[in-house]
Amino acid sequence: MTSQYSAFLANTKPTVNGFEPGSEEPIAFGSLFRSFSLDKSLTTDIEIHAAFLEHCVKHQPTVAAAVLDSFIKKFEVCQKTNNIYAVVSKHKLDASGMQLVLRAFYSLWNSHPSYYHQDLSVQNRGKDIPGLFSLLDSDVVAAFSGYYDGSNSPQDMAKWLYNVYCPMLYDYVASMSEFMNETVIEATMQQSYPHGLDVLEWFCNQDSAPSHEYLDQNEACILLFGLAQLMRFMVLYKTLGISPGKLVERFKGKIA
Repeated sequence: MTSQYSAFLANTKPTVNGFEPGSEEPIAFGSLFRSFSLDKSLTTDIEIHAAFLEHCVKHQPTVAAAVLDSFIKKFEVCQKTNNIYAVVSKHKLDASGMQLVLRAFYSLWNSHPSYYHQDLSVQNRGKDIPGLFSLLDSDVVAAFSGYYDGSNSPQDMAKWLYNVYCPMLYDYVASMSEFMNETVIEATMQQSYPHGLDVLEWFCNQDSAPSHEYLDQNEACILLFGLAQLMRFMVLYKTLGISPGKLVERFKGKIA
């Protein structure tokens, strides 16, 4: 065990419903630590903490909530003043480190929404203005174009988004994948899409994805690019905690 990992264990004291490792549930938490294999390529505290959080999500979701709580407190994540993107930026992570931290942070999106939005009650929903729109004398312009930095194609961008934000995108991607695949296998379109467009299967099973030559052809490329942009828009309004309509209203200009 490295000294860095030892320090991580010593300084990590997640609390949820009064639970602290070593008190109410030492067996569950201790077994997770013992089964956690530290990746030596992880060089920062935030990456180690994120990796352990993913480990807990997979093996013990109830403990994962405590670890996420610890993560938020340790790295001072605040949706309004110091959100996860600002935190990631401060740590100057490489592409893989950034993906790990964001993926781990949003891994409990469906089961513990309170960690991502301060107040989800019906009477207060939509009243708080996200920090992005808090300056009333400024105009915000949205640019939904181009690829995610580091990707080479629409399918790479869409897959990156799916991998990082799977909890909030899964249902939408599953629905769109089914719709697109059923559409392109019709007799009039089958010649242009001999491998269909089952993008959900491609995201989940890399070996099932067709070649880049097929995916880069004009017809498939346009549809995948459109899907990726819709995924980006969904991530934006969901992480801001507002409806699609409210998001559109906040923009003074839009670049498609």
